[in-house]
Amino acid sequence: MRSPRGFAAALEARAIGQTEAGSGLGRLRVAIAAGYALRLKSFEVPILVGLAIEPWWITRAGERAPLLAVGDDDVLARPPLLGGFLRLSPGWRAQPSPRLGLRVGPRIELGGSFAIDDHDGAQVVGLADAVGTPRFRVGGMELSLGLELALQFGLKPR
Repeated sequence: MRSPRGFAAALEARAIGQTEAGSGLGRLRVAIAAGYALRLKSFEVPILVGLAIEPWWITRAGERAPLLAVGDDDVLARPPLLGGFLRLSPGWRAQPSPRLGLRVGPRIELGGSFAIDDHDGAQVVGLADAVGTPRFRVGGMELSLGLELALQFGLKPR
């Protein structure tokens, strides 16, 4: 969402998954962000700062699996990740009609997230297989690069 004066806000959900050797990691990020969108003729750069909460889970052989401590059969809690990010999305904007626009360009995002628990405070969680070989890491700093395609529409003027 962008106001005529440039204030921008976003509410989003993003799902990410990765697999390796029969194990998988799934993450679902729900975030809220605010910032400013600079616009110069056909060029637009939304700059947003956001806060996120991210539940995550692991799978084995396509089924949801418990998180176990190394060398132990105790099932561990999976606190959601809490974090924030800074996003820039420079892009070219076409406006075929006064109330309809299309923007395309790269998305660059630097973010960080951590699991918070009662014992250790903020932490990055490392996931390993039964013999201790590292497989996945949950939390920490991330740099995300992508392509953004945005359909923009305006409200009817008063």
